[in-house]
Amino acid sequence: MRKLVMIALTAIMLFGCQSTVNTLENKEKSMQREAVGVSNVSTDSFLQGRLKIIRVDKKE
Repeated sequence: MRKLVMIALTAIMLFGCQSTVNTLENKEKSMQREAVGVSNVSTDSFLQGRLKIIRVDKKE
C-alpha cells in the first residue's frame, strides 16, 4: 500500500507540476510589410470562411 502511495505521489509531482503553456511574449509587436513577386492568392477549405483578402498591391 505504501509503495502504491509513493508511486502516485511521484507521478503527481512529475506530471502535475509541469507548465505546458508558454508565458513569454514580445511586448513590442510590429509587422513589417514585404513585397512578393506573385499577385495570385490561393486558400484552402480551412481558411475559406476565416480569411478575407482586402487588396493585392503591385510590387514596385
